[in-house]
Amino acid sequence: MRIIDDRYMQHRRRLDLAWRLIQYEVRTRTISIWTQLAAHRIRALYNSYTPQHNTAVKRRRGLSPYRLETILDSTRLRLEAAIFSALCKALDVLPKGTLGQPESSLPGLERGELLCEAYAWFRLELPAAKLSLEQGLLVLNELARGEQIQLASCRSCGGVILSDRLSYNRLDCLFCARTGRHQQDVGPEEAQIE
Repeated sequence: MRIIDDRYMQHRRRLDLAWRLIQYEVRTRTISIWTQLAAHRIRALYNSYTPQHNTAVKRRRGLSPYRLETILDSTRLRLEAAIFSALCKALDVLPKGTLGQPESSLPGLERGELLCEAYAWFRLELPAAKLSLEQGLLVLNELARGEQIQLASCRSCGGVILSDRLSYNRLDCLFCARTGRHQQDVGPEEAQIE
């Protein structure tokens, strides 16, 4: 009887995770990868729960975001992605080392639940954020791969930023870059005061 209970609880957790991802407007294919549920089960879950909860959840169609440049070229999305990635790192959604194929290594039930917790916390702190969960997943995959971007600290204020691994031209956060404040401009005595 215990084996059946464990299987039921595992399946229930998968359905709960799928429902949370549906509420965050994640595409069916991505939900299927993270929950290991079939696409038709996810669509049935959406069709049965949405009218019951009187929610108008948009179902996004097409490909999930796949161009990191879209996020990195937007100052706002880059800042939001850095904050979300730092939350994911704090909650151990991001692995300690690098992964060769993060698209297949990262997804899992426990990590998916932590991912939803990180995104809920992110949206609580930044309710007007434009970063979608799938855009956040794209950034997390690239951070886990460790080839193109990394989490770094602003050289002036120490705030979290997304840094290009092959470029050293963006080592300041948005706020320090706008004010022109750089660590080299600040004397040793002033640097300690800040």
